[in-house]
Amino acid sequence: MIGAVRQTLLLTAEAETAQRGFVITGDPAFLVPYDKARNQLLPATLADLNRLLVRNTGQQERLNRLRNLLQHKFEEVQSTIDIRRTKGFEAAQVLITSESDRREMDAIRSLVSEMDSVEESLLKQRAGHVTASERRIL
Repeated sequence: MIGAVRQTLLLTAEAETAQRGFVITGDPAFLVPYDKARNQLLPATLADLNRLLVRNTGQQERLNRLRNLLQHKFEEVQSTIDIRRTKGFEAAQVLITSESDRREMDAIRSLVSEMDSVEESLLKQRAGHVTASERRIL
């Protein structure tokens, strides 16, 4: 579970890096990681998370918030790519250097960190239960 949560952050960062590479160079080859993340890897990772978190309503709520943030982020990345294609470098540069762009990634990082912390805590609790059970058995 923790790996899948971290994977969403990694895929988002890779998509953002691909976007920036494309904006700077105009070379569509930079968009391959973005397209792969958006169309294949991120949907698969989110589906895995949904399956793994089915019994944890708090984490399901966080996952829904993460989905919304990711959807908005990927829409923004696509918009910047479209603007680079139609209006050029300068117009796209304004978007990728905006404060809202940074705030969105910060919100995604924060939520991923929160989900990570919850899962780490649950793992510690479960390990404690296992240890206590082992002691009772012995």
